[in-house]
Amino acid sequence: MSYKPVNYLEKGDLVYILCTARSAQKDSLQPAIKALEQQGLSVICGDTIGKIEHQQGGSIQQRVNDFNNALSNPDVKAIWIARGGYGTIQILDLIDFDVLLKYPKWIIGYSDITLIHSKIINLGLESIHTLMPMEWTNKSPANQSSFIEVLFNPVVKMMVPNDKGIKPQEIQGTLIGGNLSILYSLLGSDDFPKTHNSILFIEEIDEYLYHFERMLYSLHRAGVLSQLKAIVVGGLTSMNDHDIPFGKTAIQIIEERTAQYSYPVIYNIPAGHVENNQSLIMGRIMNISIEESRITLTQ
Repeated sequence: MSYKPVNYLEKGDLVYILCTARSAQKDSLQPAIKALEQQGLSVICGDTIGKIEHQQGGSIQQRVNDFNNALSNPDVKAIWIARGGYGTIQILDLIDFDVLLKYPKWIIGYSDITLIHSKIINLGLESIHTLMPMEWTNKSPANQSSFIEVLFNPVVKMMVPNDKGIKPQEIQGTLIGGNLSILYSLLGSDDFPKTHNSILFIEEIDEYLYHFERMLYSLHRAGVLSQLKAIVVGGLTSMNDHDIPFGKTAIQIIEERTAQYSYPVIYNIPAGHVENNQSLIMGRIMNISIEESRITLTQ
């Protein structure tokens, strides 16, 4: 599949903030809104901002309507989802994603938004896996600046040390993935991204180690792991164990489950539920250059 790039943002472009999952109040979004406006962007908040339906930012129908309205508005050049949590799967099948083919725009977010990234990848479009407005003040100035930079020029370059002595090589593949728990929930559905010749990104937070292993076993048994060019691993944050220890770390679990494959597994990518949540372009080709001492990832 060839992927259609989305136009870079320009000053004056309109960014639409909405909820697909947990609720968000406008006051908590103001620092992020101000940052965009200082860059010359226009920002509007959708009807779901300020709505509360139990944990979610409005009822299912309210969230569907808000998202579809943003998709069908040709003036909206980016949809920035306010926060993650749970709830995006409730609306996934009710959103008219085909409208993106008529009015391409950036969809921005991570965590629960892995569902939407996967859906968009299968349309042949790109999206941005990055921080969300609800957490803006918790991020470093460097992380905030890199986010702004990607909006206007979506180019990614990351470097990590080659701590595990991976043999020098060049790898290229389409970047798929996101939060492992969310990706796991898509197994067996049409929305699971195509894995052939892809690079799989995974990250996780607040997950029990036994279930982390279960999810990787499931991906292995479904044939997902056998078709990849590489795996890149982001934050594995606040992983949980029981009083009787599981006996393996998250990294050891990954190593065991991928040992039979010849492709490299690269760790410590600064993305996911980490303080320095750098941007990744989902659905775009990633080039990985592995040298003796360092690994460079570019998109």
